[in-house]
Amino acid sequence: MVDPVLATLASHHHTSDYSKRKSASFIYRPLDREQLLLLESKRVVVRDWWPCEPVQTSGPPTADARTPPHDDLENQLAAALTETIPRVDPGFKTSLTHPLAISSLLPPDGFIAFLSQQLKPSSTATVFDLDPTVTLDRLLLQPHDHSNLPLPPPPPPPLLITQCGDQTSLRDALQAALTDAVTDGALSIALTCTVALETRPPIPQIGNFLLCSCPGKKVRLHGPVKGRSGVCRDLDVDLQRIKRLGVGCIICCLDDDELSLLGVPWSRYEAACQKLGLCILRIPLPEGLAPESPAALDDQLARVIDQYTLRGVPIACHCRAGLGRAGVIACCWTLKLGLMGWLESEGFDLEDASSHRPDVVSLVERTISVVRRRRGCKAVETFEQVAFIADYIEYLRTR
Repeated sequence: MVDPVLATLASHHHTSDYSKRKSASFIYRPLDREQLLLLESKRVVVRDWWPCEPVQTSGPPTADARTPPHDDLENQLAAALTETIPRVDPGFKTSLTHPLAISSLLPPDGFIAFLSQQLKPSSTATVFDLDPTVTLDRLLLQPHDHSNLPLPPPPPPPLLITQCGDQTSLRDALQAALTDAVTDGALSIALTCTVALETRPPIPQIGNFLLCSCPGKKVRLHGPVKGRSGVCRDLDVDLQRIKRLGVGCIICCLDDDELSLLGVPWSRYEAACQKLGLCILRIPLPEGLAPESPAALDDQLARVIDQYTLRGVPIACHCRAGLGRAGVIACCWTLKLGLMGWLESEGFDLEDASSHRPDVVSLVERTISVVRRRRGCKAVETFEQVAFIADYIEYLRTR
């Protein structure tokens, strides 16, 4: 069932800012049952985690096993001659002329440090609690100077209390003090007691979430299409750019077929990441759709948040353009961390126009607005993707 309120939040909707900028003259209609079933049939199941493992070497080859130098050169030349080299027009976009555009969900430098200081262990369904005055929508959708955010004062040092004697209990010390201090009906007690208070260690600075298009992407190699120039990127150069930003894990939302269609076979993609020390989380999604279930995505997000985000290591996510499918993952990462706050209360009744509570719809809209502000107005493209974000909030609420 199509929720008309959520449908308007899709960037493909004819009333969206993206469609208005494109002067669209169509009426957006979400996928019907047959179209949805066709796309769902294209879902594939792959091994999701690809941790980076150091390349094992077995030492120098023996004299018998060593390939003669001239034979090795001949093999390399033969491989080079058979390799298909795409035609690169001087007007094409390459990794050198147009470096990979990478958008950070959180502004770097002082913003992340400031935000990390505001986080508290959560009492709700999210990882952290955040004061409503400093949620991402408040900080990013209103004018602020993020380069000069004040840091909160450091917490006071713990109160140190010296022990009253070596093995004397506090009760015995108080009793002895009372006995010695009562003189002429006046009570005078001077105790130097110290109690070691347990303090919670501060939350470390969290890692950022980055969005980008597919590294090494090659499209429209035969010339511009509808005014859009061709793209012939270099996989190694793009991944090196990602690595220089401190990224420890890449979330890839493309399956093997789509990677090959973009000129980035999975075997080469995986080998290039291994070479640079980048782990991979694969969440292959058909274009226009979202993950299969909120529970499955929640498990995967819990792992990347624990292993990377909470240790200050950035993660990067991409689909084909880094807008639709990657935008959904970015929204859910933001929601799970609690950077958008949480639902206001449990006392809402359903509106007639929507199948979700008003506070859920509001949280979905604010979260999408943040991702669009940081990545582009086309982020989170379809009704199916918007509906999944709402379902993910409901999933977190029930836990």
